[in-house]
Formats: sequence, C-alpha cells, structure tokens
Amino acid sequence: MFYRGSIAYEQRSCLFLNVYHIMKKTLLLLLCTIVFCPKNGVGQAQNDLLKKVLKQLALQEKDVEKTLVAYKKLPYAKDKSVVVFPKYVSKSDEMDYVFDAYIVVIDNLSGKILYKFYEHEAWVSDGLRLDEISIDTGLFILNNETRAFGVRVHFGNNSHGYPSSNTYLSLFVVENNTLKGVLKNYTIASYHGEFGPTCSDGYREEMESVIDIDKQHQNNQFNDLVISGTVTTTDYLKK
Repeated sequence: MFYRGSIAYEQRSCLFLNVYHIMKKTLLLLLCTIVFCPKNGVGQAQNDLLKKVLKQLALQEKDVEKTLVAYKKLPYAKDKSVVVFPKYVSKSDEMDYVFDAYIVVIDNLSGKILYKFYEHEAWVSDGLRLDEISIDTGLFILNNETRAFGVRVHFGNNSHGYPSSNTYLSLFVVENNTLKGVLKNYTIASYHGEFGPTCSDGYREEMESVIDIDKQHQNNQFNDLVISGTVTTTDYLKK
C-alpha cells in the first residue's frame, strides 16, 4: 500500500489473494432485495424461476434469508443471470448468525443452473449485521476471454456511539464449466467512528476504493487489479 499524503493511496493487488478489510458506513434499509418480494420489481415469472433454482439446490424457502437474496441479469450474457442465496447455518440472535453461500449462474428461460459456487460458512455476523448482498457487473475484464462478476456483502451495526460498517468484494469467473472464485472478500470501503452521548463530539474515518484493470501486467493469466481510493478522517469538537 502506497500513501500519497494522508488520505489517498494506490494499491496493486493480484488475484487469488484472500484479503480482509473494513468498509464505508452507509445507511441501508433492510428491503427484500429480490426474491419472493414483488415490491422490488421482480414479477411472478422471476419468482417462479428462482423457486426452481432453490429446488435444484435442494433448499427450501425457510432455509434462506429472503431479504438478502440477490439476483441480476448479466449485461454481457443477457440469456443468463446470477443469483446469490445466503443459507442459514446457525442463528442465535439478530447480530450473531452464520450463512453458507450459494452463488449460481442460471438460464433465464428455464431456470436451469449452469454453473455453481458453494462455500460453507462464507458469511459470519458477529457484532456486525449482514445488511445487504449485491451483484456487481462492472467491467472486470481479466483477460481477452474472461470477464468476472462481483458479489458485494455489506456488514454494519446500529451503534450511535461506535458506528462501524464493512463492505467486501469477491470476484467470480466461469472456468472449465465451473464457477470459480478468484478474489475473496477484498475491502472496497469502510467506515468507523466514535461519538459521545450527544453525538456532538467524536470522530469518523471513511475509506472508499475504486478498482481499475491493468491490462499491461498479469498474474495467474489474469490482468492485475489496480485499487485506488481515499481515506478521510473527520473530527467533531464539542462546542
């Protein structure tokens, strides 16, 4: 990591590195992100399609947290979509639970699973709640033949005195007829702070990153990721 002054940095990251960081605080409403929730613009046909996917995975609706299910059509393969199902492994209270990750690419017409990625106990909430899962179809062009898609997971708390949140990015590619993870849980943004009882004094620190592709340098036959961003610290002085 190379710092420019006190707030900006640039970092080069090769794929296949498992990196864990912290992410920017955002205020999110806990909405039904997609499945089984007509408010989000998913019609009955799409809901039926996603139920077919659950059946192929031998999962029932009660096995997954519906408000966190993510679904998105691939803009570069419009006959296919990505679906992410968080399956409960354990849950003791609102802030302490564990999810398995089921990430699949499906055919939009039949709902047939074309490629699947599974990770046991992929997401653990311990003090920070898993608020949102989203699919990132940015221009993650890793070589002339391979384009990745991303899965972002956001964790946060509701603390007024010690607010904190993390967002992690993982990248996936189709390789040899299987779905493979090539970057795991890289912190794309973070937020944390500390405030007094009236929130009139304290501080907050935010980190936000942007990913670019370096087509001139490769690792494991994939283009390097160039990650640049800013870290901003704000102090609040009690009057």
